[in-house]
Amino acid sequence: LSATIDPGTNGLVIPNFYNFSNNLGPISATNSLTRQRSFALYADFMFNFQRELFLEVTGRNDWSSTLPDGRNSYFYPGANASWVFTERLQSGTFKEKVLNYGKVRLGAGGVGNSPTPYANNSAGFTQSAISSGFGSVIPPVNGVPAYQVQNVFGNNNLKPEQTHEMEVGTDLSFFKDRIAASFTYYNILTRNLITMVPTAPSSGFTSNYVNVGDITNRGIEVSLRGTPISTRYGLKWDLFGTYTRNKNNVVSLNGNVDHVVLGGFDGMNVVAAVGRPFGTFYAADIQYVIHNGKFAVLVDQATGLPIATKKPIYAGSYQPKFQASWGTDLSYKGLKLHALFTTKQGNQFYSRNKMVMDFTGTSEATTVNNREKYVWANSVYQVANTNILQTNTTKFSPYTYYTTTEQQSLPGQGIVNGSYVRLQELALSYKIPQKYYSRSPFGGLEAGLFGTNLLLWTAESNKYDDPEATSSGATGNAQGFNYTARPSVRNYGFFVKVNF
Repeated sequence: LSATIDPGTNGLVIPNFYNFSNNLGPISATNSLTRQRSFALYADFMFNFQRELFLEVTGRNDWSSTLPDGRNSYFYPGANASWVFTERLQSGTFKEKVLNYGKVRLGAGGVGNSPTPYANNSAGFTQSAISSGFGSVIPPVNGVPAYQVQNVFGNNNLKPEQTHEMEVGTDLSFFKDRIAASFTYYNILTRNLITMVPTAPSSGFTSNYVNVGDITNRGIEVSLRGTPISTRYGLKWDLFGTYTRNKNNVVSLNGNVDHVVLGGFDGMNVVAAVGRPFGTFYAADIQYVIHNGKFAVLVDQATGLPIATKKPIYAGSYQPKFQASWGTDLSYKGLKLHALFTTKQGNQFYSRNKMVMDFTGTSEATTVNNREKYVWANSVYQVANTNILQTNTTKFSPYTYYTTTEQQSLPGQGIVNGSYVRLQELALSYKIPQKYYSRSPFGGLEAGLFGTNLLLWTAESNKYDDPEATSSGATGNAQGFNYTARPSVRNYGFFVKVNF
């Protein structure tokens, strides 16, 4: 239970006297109570033979109160096996100096998931401010209460979400651990994915929970680590990196549909579409036609302005084609320099800041031709009442395009390349030799300086935002939307570590 006195709707009778009795109007209070019951049975069997063969078998069954009766139980098994094949090698030069460690592994398993509490219930009631053009009123008014039906309704036909995964990989170490490598291939199938989707406003609600469909994730994960320099004088140089490539695909959608709208802003929708990655952008954009065997922009003959597509078109996905990291540690007698770079490539995001900068004339694109009228490059117009295309010579007004046409008809122009390379971490530290405090209670002393998110290199088309700065966080259906989100933060600091 929480309550506040809102100065915007009522305020205080006596200034600076903060007491719930000292208010000009109703107190805004909320009372939230969420109940969920779940329990599970879990079994685990592990076996190893001479530290060479390993086997683990697991099984778990969950029961959840957030699922309807009859579908509130779900079981998911798992098994992992590995073989450390270097245990079969005879001790000698090859094992000790070339291949120090080698393992192959195979795993298969799954995990279940239930919806959030009350996702399978009918909509409840809420009491909130009633807004109008003349202000807002908080019930009760003159002792008369007022309640509204919540804008999200549940689904009593929800099924448990289940994910099945298979992976195979290997771990290798060479030259007395100077080089280490790991490789994994995985294949993941998620069935009956539970998510909240928008509904038609005419229904009286804004969204509801559904089992949206089946999704696959296939990819590889690679990690490498090497030590090119390691001397007995204390100088050591480590290099390390990772690479992940994931292919996400919507296999099928429930309800015999080919796409489901997951969310969106300003005419830009995030969609789950069959055959596309989960989380793709669809919106109206500039219409292209084939003219003389090449793509050309279709414009209005009278104004020279581009014509929008008649229906939303595919505009990319917030899912990257791959992501990677690489870094280094350089140390010498307790002094250590650490650096880490990260990257994501091949993804897109929607930039509200781009649209605003275009509207206000502060983006670089609005300065073309000194803001004077010019002919849209590679543009054609369609002769009235025919299918004939002619080369366009009509100059368009940049002012009209950026303040009206783009803002009202072309939300697809807000899509920006989200690829980037970032200096994620940089640190310099010193570990004080233990001989200086051997008689103290301290087991280790270390101090240093660090910085995070220090430098960012973006795609040439992205002069607007940090691609990782989103309005809805790193999870959820509205990823990839920078709707004037807060700028990302660059951090500097120092640290002291003390071990006892």
